[in-house]
Amino acid sequence: FEMPADRHESGVKGVVACRFCLYDRSFCFVNCHFNADTSHTDEHSARHLEERIQQMQHALRSIEFKLNDQLLHPLAAHRVVFLLGDTNMRLTRPEKFDSWVGWKDYVEKCIEVGDFKSLIAHDQLRAAVNDPK
Repeated sequence: FEMPADRHESGVKGVVACRFCLYDRSFCFVNCHFNADTSHTDEHSARHLEERIQQMQHALRSIEFKLNDQLLHPLAAHRVVFLLGDTNMRLTRPEKFDSWVGWKDYVEKCIEVGDFKSLIAHDQLRAAVNDPK
């Protein structure tokens, strides 16, 4: 299915999914392209994040396959689902950082020393996938 172009007319966003079975295991690959965050304020960034999360939830709920047996196979029925593409998710800046510059410096230092665990805690995609909504 296709999602409407964003308000910046930067192109059509959407999702493509394919599935296959290998013996008794079913696999699904979902490739997506969601709207980018082009805002410059925390308030707008939060709103755009919520829009991307809604796009992802809508896409993942809507994907289903109709096979030769005419049964519908929703995404959740697959043994393994791979989410690929450009979700346009980012690292959320914690409130303890007063400026984007301080946050950027912190992120760069974490990358330099290989401290990715500290960054994963702020990963928008991980938070969205783990949210039980």
